[in-house]
Amino acid sequence: MALAVPELRAKLIEFADRESEVAPAEWAAVHIPIGTAYSEELIFRGTLEPLLDNAFGARTSAFLGALTFGLWHVHPARATGDSVAGTVALTTLGGLVFGRLRRCGGSATAPFLLHWALNAGGVLAPRLARRSVEPVGPAQ
Repeated sequence: MALAVPELRAKLIEFADRESEVAPAEWAAVHIPIGTAYSEELIFRGTLEPLLDNAFGARTSAFLGALTFGLWHVHPARATGDSVAGTVALTTLGGLVFGRLRRCGGSATAPFLLHWALNAGGVLAPRLARRSVEPVGPAQ
């Protein structure tokens, strides 16, 4: 959707210029599903939130788990120069959605798949945005 809006596409192009140690395809196909989505969903939705559910009940634990997930992203935000407050707010909101998926589905599979899709989209969309403005073929 962001690729269709010129202002958002321009913002995505800025992200495409960030240096990465690995190719975007490797990042989206290996590092995100194994190193990020799987491990975070195992920690937060598979372990922490069920423990919080037992200790505080589903309503309170949903917020506590999501907030903890948001705070987990402070260091990555600082490391990339992103807004810490914006990152915490966005990932806390994501944590609420992921937690709801876990509670409705009874497992961490759905949150894992959505987490992977969102993060992979965040890696691939900027490159697609940059390609949309690059000239195709040799200049005439």
